[in-house]
Amino acid sequence: MLEEFQRRVLRRACGRTLVVTRRAVREAVVVLDSEGYLRRRKQAACLQDVWIYHEPDGMSTLMARLATEQAIAVMTQVNAAAHACEEPGLIGVKRADALAALVLGGGAGTATAARGQMSAHVNVTMDLPTFLGLQDTFLGLRDGVADLAGVGAIPADVVRDLLTDPDVAVTIRRLVTDPVTGHLLDYGRKTYAVPQALREFIIARDRTCRFPGCNRRADLSQIDHAIAWDDGGQTNPANLGPLCTRHHQLKTHGGWHITTSRPDGSCTWISPQGRVYDHHPPPHEEAA
Repeated sequence: MLEEFQRRVLRRACGRTLVVTRRAVREAVVVLDSEGYLRRRKQAACLQDVWIYHEPDGMSTLMARLATEQAIAVMTQVNAAAHACEEPGLIGVKRADALAALVLGGGAGTATAARGQMSAHVNVTMDLPTFLGLQDTFLGLRDGVADLAGVGAIPADVVRDLLTDPDVAVTIRRLVTDPVTGHLLDYGRKTYAVPQALREFIIARDRTCRFPGCNRRADLSQIDHAIAWDDGGQTNPANLGPLCTRHHQLKTHGGWHITTSRPDGSCTWISPQGRVYDHHPPPHEEAA
């Protein structure tokens, strides 16, 4: 098992970032020791709690330890409410107001109105053969593993629990991947304004800002045309990618350029000093 663990991790970790390495370790553990993972998860569930720390400036820090899928669902709603608020202000302040509104039921401007319109979405990824053979169950997931957006590998049993729990109001989208490359399939949309379906595709494909070394989440970033529309660039997966506000500005005004942008989300950058950097989003599934 140790040799297989090393093989799975090292083939993805060599020359990649710490974030990619951690994802590879998590996936290898789930695949090779799924029973142990579920046992540890059950034990850890007993440690769930909520804490509050009062600070001397009239503020307090509220912390919660939740199951990963629950934490992601909470943050999905908080972010959606914060971005729905049109009042000026820092995004962190809007998130704090949104959380208070969602829990207490009012008092945070447009965040309260957004509360009744939102639902939490969890992206679960599987390969194409699994999708084609799928009925109403996730029993066919390759290696018994699903990919939870923003986290990485989780056992299929966790997904099944979500689907069968009557108290969980979660929408699960099936994102179909190519069994050879592991990358999401092309939506084939071509318009100047990025359609919502294509936007979601890009976010799910890339996961993070595509600037070298940046780990800012894709859903909190802007969808950028690698080749500007005015310069003949198209609105398609090969020419689109997420950039956080800071790195979008560096590309537009800071002398950084994308020389090559590919359908799988990978791209090549040139810095103002002429250095070349390659960016590759992590595949959702590694070929066996």
